[in-house]
Amino acid sequence: MKFENLTDLYEEYKDYELDYVIDKTIVAKSLNLIAADGGVGKTTICLQMAYSIQKGSFFFGFLCHKKNVLWINNEMERGFLVHRTKSTGIAPFSVLNFDFTIDDEDCIRQLAKNAQNEGFEVIFIDSLVASISHLDENDNVGMGMMLKTI
Repeated sequence: MKFENLTDLYEEYKDYELDYVIDKTIVAKSLNLIAADGGVGKTTICLQMAYSIQKGSFFFGFLCHKKNVLWINNEMERGFLVHRTKSTGIAPFSVLNFDFTIDDEDCIRQLAKNAQNEGFEVIFIDSLVASISHLDENDNVGMGMMLKTI
């Protein structure tokens, strides 16, 4: 166990720059989870975020750095997804419909390989729970183990 002085750390890393996807908000190569009760607008806000990232525009006043986005849609029928984008804006990001489950590490590795080959830099999974066929969203141990795998 090593205790470090914050002043020393500051001096060492004061010029360290974070690679942001959304300035001051979302860092590249990070896992971010948006959770709330059903019907409060998680999908709508994420679609707006995906639009802003794909376009390199602003999201709630924060600059988004243009990245290629993949939207994994495991929740909505195609027509409903398209209807939702009418309010958020239609950006040319890619969509994978109902073909993805996080059942094992091989699925995750295959997604990572395919995403890298296609040049996707940001992936939205809607919904995470719908992508996990064998887990209960309220099982903290199971969900924790799954998130470690990702």
